[in-house]
Amino acid sequence: DDKNKILPNGTNTNKMQMPSQSKAKGIFKGNITDFFTNLEMKSKYGDAKIKGNFNNAIRNNEKYNAVAELDYFNLGKLIRKSAIGKVSLNAKVNGTGFNSKTANAAFEGKVTSAQYNK
Repeated sequence: DDKNKILPNGTNTNKMQMPSQSKAKGIFKGNITDFFTNLEMKSKYGDAKIKGNFNNAIRNNEKYNAVAELDYFNLGKLIRKSAIGKVSLNAKVNGTGFNSKTANAAFEGKVTSAQYNK
């Protein structure tokens, strides 16, 4: 499955619930292990935009540099956490690696709204 080649090692995609319907437009240049994308997605969960470079040719030395925007995106639905609702945010990330013990990343973000469900 190609999504397992993109996501960090150990990501349990069974814990994710993808939207039943979505529309995406943008560009994707490269291949599944080394690419640039500028993508806008509209789905039942909300809107998402991502622009960035990603290279996972070497496990545990993945490189990424991206800007992302979520607009009233139901993050809780995607990750199957009912306590989390719709989130709006702008974020930038630049780093190497996904292993929490060895990763080196800079993250900057601003959450403009977030819903928490009791």
